[in-house]
Amino acid sequence: MDIEGLLLGKTEGFSNKTVLHIKTLYESFGDNKVFGRNAVMELLGLKSSGHPS
Repeated sequence: MDIEGLLLGKTEGFSNKTVLHIKTLYESFGDNKVFGRNAVMELLGLKSSGHPS
């Protein structure tokens, strides 16, 4: 499925960085795969906030 078509009209008010993250996640995981927080953080190069859960 085309991610651009899926996002059309749904990302108003989102930052460019957020839209890029959505596209990156979709390209890596698609629309039929379960993934967790650690996989997202690793893929996007994010670090833990250090706050306890």
